[in-house]
This record gives sequence, C-alpha cells and structure tokens, in this order.
Amino acid sequence: MASSSSSSSLRNWTYHVFASFHGEDVRKTFLSHIRKQFICNGITMFDDQGIKRGKTITPELIQGIRESRISIIVLSKNYASSSWCLDELLEILKCREDIGQIVMTVFYGVDTSDVRKQTGEFGIAFNKTCAGKTEEESRRWSQALTDAANIAGVDFKNCKNEAEMIEEIANHVSNQLNVTPSKDFDGMVGLEAHLRELESLLDLDSVGVQMVGIYGPAGIGKSTIARALHSRLSNRFQHNCFVDIQWESFRIGFDDYGLKLRLQEKFLSNILDLSGLRISHLGAIKERLSKLRVLIILDDVNHMKQLEALANETTWFGPGSRIIVTTENKELLHQHGINNTYHVGFPSDEKALKILCRYAFRKSYPHNGFKKLALRVTELCGNLPLALRVVGSSLRGKNEEEWEEVICRLDSIFDHQDIKEVLRVGYESLHENEQSLFLHISVFFNYRDVDLVTAMLADKNLDVKYGLKILGTREVSGISFDTSGINEVIIKKGAFKRMPNLRFLRVYKSKDDGNDVVYIPEEMEFPRFLRLLDWEAYPSKSLPANFNAESLVELILSDNQLEKLWEGSQHLPNLKKMDLRHSYDLKQLPDLSNATNLESLDVHLCASLVEFPSYIGNLHKLEELKMGFCINLQVVPTLVNLASLDYLDMKGCSQLKKFPDISTNIRALVIADTILEELPRSIRLWSRLQYLSIYGSVKDPLLGRADIEKVPDWIKDLPRLQSLQIFGCPKLASLPEIPSSLKTLIANTCESLETLASFPIDSQVTSLFFPNCFKLGQEARQVITQQSLLACLPGRTIPAEFHHRDIGNSLTFRPGFFGFRICVVVSPKPAMGEHIRHYSMSRICINGCPTDQHILTGLREIRGEHLCITQFDLSDEDPEKEILLEIITTHQEVDIIECGVPILTVETDRTIRSYESISEQVSADDVENISGGSNEFDELRV
Repeated sequence: MASSSSSSSLRNWTYHVFASFHGEDVRKTFLSHIRKQFICNGITMFDDQGIKRGKTITPELIQGIRESRISIIVLSKNYASSSWCLDELLEILKCREDIGQIVMTVFYGVDTSDVRKQTGEFGIAFNKTCAGKTEEESRRWSQALTDAANIAGVDFKNCKNEAEMIEEIANHVSNQLNVTPSKDFDGMVGLEAHLRELESLLDLDSVGVQMVGIYGPAGIGKSTIARALHSRLSNRFQHNCFVDIQWESFRIGFDDYGLKLRLQEKFLSNILDLSGLRISHLGAIKERLSKLRVLIILDDVNHMKQLEALANETTWFGPGSRIIVTTENKELLHQHGINNTYHVGFPSDEKALKILCRYAFRKSYPHNGFKKLALRVTELCGNLPLALRVVGSSLRGKNEEEWEEVICRLDSIFDHQDIKEVLRVGYESLHENEQSLFLHISVFFNYRDVDLVTAMLADKNLDVKYGLKILGTREVSGISFDTSGINEVIIKKGAFKRMPNLRFLRVYKSKDDGNDVVYIPEEMEFPRFLRLLDWEAYPSKSLPANFNAESLVELILSDNQLEKLWEGSQHLPNLKKMDLRHSYDLKQLPDLSNATNLESLDVHLCASLVEFPSYIGNLHKLEELKMGFCINLQVVPTLVNLASLDYLDMKGCSQLKKFPDISTNIRALVIADTILEELPRSIRLWSRLQYLSIYGSVKDPLLGRADIEKVPDWIKDLPRLQSLQIFGCPKLASLPEIPSSLKTLIANTCESLETLASFPIDSQVTSLFFPNCFKLGQEARQVITQQSLLACLPGRTIPAEFHHRDIGNSLTFRPGFFGFRICVVVSPKPAMGEHIRHYSMSRICINGCPTDQHILTGLREIRGEHLCITQFDLSDEDPEKEILLEIITTHQEVDIIECGVPILTVETDRTIRSYESISEQVSADDVENISGGSNEFDELRV
C-alpha cells in the first residue's frame, strides 16, 4: 500500500473530489451545500448531472472515480437501495487499494452499525436490492459496505448542525489535498528553507490572528517566496487572496478616502469572488471577514495607506487568520505594528551559482568548461537572484566566447562595484561622475529614448553615455511641481533667478481637484539654459517676450490658454520635440524654420489652427506629425521633401479637402473624419507603408465612408503592410486578398460584410478583428476563428473546436500539451443596454495567479454579444497538471458569459511558437482603435 500511496501523490488528478450518494436523499440538501463550499475553497468536484442513471454504472462515472484524488461516500438511508451506488462503492474501494485514493465516509441519517452489518431500515433496503442478484454479487456488496463503515468518517449525529458538518468535511478535504504540494515551485534553489522558517513564524495551529512581514531588497525573491507560501497554505483557510499591491497603486484623481474604498472594493471582490462588489464605508472588510479564517498576502507594499486600507487591524479578520506583507521597507512593517518579520537575505555563493545554472544550463551545475565563467558571472551579479535569473537566461545556449563578451559588459557596467552595495546604498557605490548624473535622475524621462536623455544631459564634464549604462534611462529631475491640492499658485517674476543651473522644469497636476488657479507675470524670467519645459495648463496667452529657447530639447505645453508661443524666429538647434496638444486657442505655430533637428510635432486638438506654415516641409528630420482634430485646418503644405516622415495622423481634420503631397517613405498613415476629395493614386506605390487606417468621411471613390462597396485589389501589392483598419463602411460586402505581410486586419462596424478572400499560403496574419460585422458568413467566421491568434467577431456560440467549455468566466481542465487557445463570449451588462462603450481588457489568471496575458475584449463600442479569442502560452507550466483558468474583467460594463478551450496537440503547437511575437505585432493601442465609432479617438502609436 505504501507504493500505491507514493504513486498517488505523483498522479495528475482531473478532480479533487468524487461524491457517491443517493440523489433523493441528499442532492437538494447536503450535496448542494457541500458543492457550494467546495467551490468557495477552490475544490473541484466531479459533476454527474449530465449522466443518465440506469441499472449499471457508466464508463463516465468509472473514469470520474479513477481521476479523483478523494472519494466521499455519503451513506444515507436509501444508499443501499441502489445497485448503481453499490457498484460505485466497489469501484471506489478498488481505487483505494490500487492507486491509493483517499476515501472519506459521511453517515447522513444512518447508524454506523446498520451500515456495517446491513441491519435496520438500511439493511431492509439492501436486501431488496440483492433480490435476484447472484450470491457472489451480494457478498461483494455486503463486504464493501462493511469496509466502508470501518473507514473513519463524519457522523451527522455528532454535529450541531449541517453547516458545522459541511465546514468540517471541507476543511478535512482541504488538508488532505494540501498533503501533495504544488509543483509550480519545484527546483527553486533555497525555497524550501524559506518556507519552513515562515511556517514556523506563522504558527498555524494558533487560533489568534497574526501578521507576518517579509522584507528584503528588490529582486531578492520576496514575491516568489510569498506565492509559494500561498500555494502551500491556501487550502487550509476558508478564503485566501494574493494581492499584488503594484496593481492596486494609488490612482490619480482619488482622495485618500476614495482611494481606500476602491482598494477595499477590489480586495473584497477578489477574496469573496464577488465581481462588481460596491461598498460605502471603510468598515466593510471587518463586516465581511471578521468571522472567516482567511489567508491574505499583500505583496510589494510601499505605502502605509495601503496597509491602512487593507489590513489596518487584526480584528478585521476571523480567528486563525494570517496576513503576510512583503515590502522592501522594514520600517514600514514596524510602523504598522508588524514585529513578527522575516528577512530574505542574499543566497550563499553556492546557492547563487545553482540559481544561475538553473537558468543558463537548465541544471544545478555548469557544463564542462564553463565553471570559471559561471563563477565570475555569479560574482558580478552580486548573488542577487533576479540578476542571476535574467543574466542566466540571456546566456542560455551561448558559447564560451559569448560568455566572455557578456562578462566584459557586466564588468564595465558595474565597474567592479558590488551590486549588493548598489541596491543597499545606491548613490554611495557610484563613482563621482555617475554621482553627478544620479543627482539628476529621479523624476523625468521614465523609459525614454537614450539619445534624447543624452541630449538632455549633454555636458562636457559628464560622460553621459557611459553613465547611462550604469544608471539606466530613468527620470531626470530639475524641479517637478505638482499643483494638485493647492488653492492658488502665484509664481513671482524672479522665482527662478537664483537657479542659474536649472535645466529641467515640470509643472503638472496629478489629479483634477478643480484648484487650477496659477498666476505668473507676463515678464516671467525662465532660466536661460532650460533643456526641458513641460508645463501642463500654462496660464498665459504666450511665453514671455524674453523667453530663450536655444537650449530646449523638449517643449511640452498641453491643455493651455496659449494663442501664440513667441514673436519672430528663435535659434532652435537642440529642439527635438514640440508638444502643443489641446492648445484650443492657438491660432498660429511659431517660426520653426531653424528647428533643424525637430523630430516630433504634435498639435492634436489645436482647434483654432487654419493652416500650417510652409516651412514644415523643410524640417528634414521630422519623423512624426500629429494634427488630429484640428477641426479648422484647411491647408497643409507639401511634405514631399520630408524623407524622414514616418507617421502622419490626420484624423478629425474635418475641413481638410486636399491630401498633401508626402514622401513615399511613409510607414503609418491615419485618416478619419475628413472631407478629402481624394487620396493620392501613388499610395499603391508606397513600399514602406506598414499601417493604414482609413475611416470616416473620406470621399475617395475607392475608399469613401458612405459609398465604399469594395476595397481596391492593389492593397495586396503593398509589400510591407502589417496593419489595415477599415471602419464604418455599411455597404462593404467583401474584402479582397491581403498581402502576406499583413499581421493585423480590422474591419469595424461594416454591417454588410459577408466574405473574406482566402489568405496567402505564406500569410503572417495573427490578429483579425471584426466587431459589429453582423452579416459575416460561415466561411468568413471559420477563417477568422481558425487563422488568427487574436480575434474578435459577433457571436454567442463558441466554435465547436473549443470543446472544453463552461458557463461563466472560469473552467478547470488539463491542457495536455504546451498551451491552448481561449474563446470567451462577452456581452454588455444588462444595465448598460446593448453597447459596450468603454475600452475593456480581461486579464487571464491561472490557478488564482494573474498572468501577463490578456483577452482583448471590447473596445469603445461593441453591440451585443461577441466572441473574443486569444492564445495562451504554457511554456512555464506542466501541461499534464490540472489548471484553473479564470478571465478577470477590468471594466464593470462587461460580462463573461461563457469560456472554452480546445486542447492543443503536437500538430497545432507550432502556432504557440509564434505567440511571443504577438505583443510586437498588435498592441493595446492597435486594438483600442477598433472602436473608431466613438467621438473619442485615442492617440495611435505604431
């Protein structure tokens, strides 16, 4: 039996529990209640409701028994009246003997002795069933009942009420399931030692509520340890929740009270599995959880208000609850009264080498000839687990010479400084040159272009390019002034006079609180050498007459009162970006003829502009021109000389009649809601065109909004076209052949669209979106659902190939291979009518853990039910292990009606290999523009 038990722990079970019962006795009472409790505890129970009962046990039931980790025999007064139940009992006891299945008994209204000896009313029912059966069959049933009665179980007579009995059974099942630990964290070096220490700190047998803190530097493995702990302990609690606080960070626009309400709403929705929960006061957690034994892990806490909102007092939670908080800040734990803490330190040299090898060689030791190299990399990474994982992964499969190159780069980046010291003391570990740069790097330019940051920090005394290697392209700080919460801001004329070295000035509002009264004098004296001026809602009608823009690299003045920037011309040799978005009163652009290095010009929603000056056509480094919703713009000069122009956005220029001559090098073109008489016929010759979005009031005979019945065949001749969007063409009935280079095809609200041409054999298409195209034929629907990795189209019936499905937003199954496609039916909630009018994205969760993958569901407007399809990569999971898939919506207007998956095979696995490139091929911004029909157009980036 020992070997059976051992093999049992290694099996991959389809179900947690199989229940053998007599339907009339318990289905509407005990069974319905225990099933509900199991669902709350995350326990999967075999469901027999689709199986028709007869005289003999069905193969489906036999398979259900054999694939369940635990069998529960519910012995009620009529149990023995069913030969079906007795045959189930024989199979269960056989599985107990052969494969070590755990068997539990529940005596529901019957005496244990009557079951053991088949006496009393129970015995009478048994004898009736045996009538007409062979002696051997009756003997086997009798022995099975005797054996079952001898198995320790729960007797209803010994419980105060049914609720208490159900809780006892559910807890026992959870504890039994917990005996077999998750394999998700197998092989993680040193993990088991951390878990043992933490379990000791948690004192799980104590009935009191305890808070435990886990602290250590970034990248040390706190979150991994917390997730492993959650996986190990969650089944011991009535409810459990892992909260990634980074996702619940403070949102702009909320006061403290409102923010805490929002955090509590999301937290309670998660732990109680109640989507859309709304609360009206901050006592809700105590009201809902004070009687429940819960496990809560708050990961990556960085602010006291987060703890105050989610775990302010131990009295909020029921007896035996455990709250675990991970943070980099030990003092934060002490300030909150959490003195029971665990420090995650750096691993030993031996363990650090093992971590590196796990990622570089997929084993715990280096390959022959690589030991010295591996030891050196480990040393340069300072034993930091995160660095070891990242660098180790980057070295996988590389030869010795490539290892040496990486070591040289690591050596120069860290310049022999111990990375542990960089994490611990930061500034002190840098050389004097990097210290000077470090003093600038705090607020501006998060993840900005290296060349731009280099231009910003250009100084003969600073080796910027080398310094950026050490420090990274983080945010550069001069003065960053948040005016939120200030009733009145008065800036004096000489406010910056004593700041001759100020290079970076940013004035902004982190939240709209109505207090936007800012006063500055007309003669305001700005620093002469400003490289960045970023002022949201600049309060004057022009910049001061003495404003000197010679050193500017970026000028960002959005949502302002400007009518003009300055008079005359300025020397602008350094200017790379000018952003004047939402300058509604701006009547003319400044003279930019000397801005010879200008790369980006954004005048989106400059509603008073009537024409562009002719010099725009001579800005030979201009790459990006955004003039969307310049609703009075009538004249755009020729741009044919702008060979560098890469992106042109003309959407919403409702007075623009003539399309400007532009360079054939254009890569992305967006046209919407204009009255253009025609598009250039040369468009079919634009060999670099990758993104084409044409919708709205274009009057071109080929691509007009109201009259379009056919997309021109020359579309297939654009050799680099990767994304094509067409919106609002009610007479469009078919789409022609697409170029093999196309990756994303969007046809939105084309109500007459029925057919699609066949795709080229070498087609690269990955994303097909057809929202609100209600007349799509069956062949077109098959093309959309079978040819793409991402898809959206009208429908309420999940395609047949998604044969494993369930009602609602979750299902449990065993993938069986490397990954799977997911199809969900989304629908506007009844309260929202028939439309979804807001951008909605649904995150995919596996076994309760959110992943980085999403289902792109709705957009600003979809009408009625739609099918949304994506593909999920299981490269880091065990495909033979049962998983719980959940789709969590991020917007309250969307309901997930049904979801389904097909199990992939070796033949279909080839599609998974290309999944990692999807994020490069179709972004959230691409999908967001499917919406098109709203008057709210989002800025499109390619």
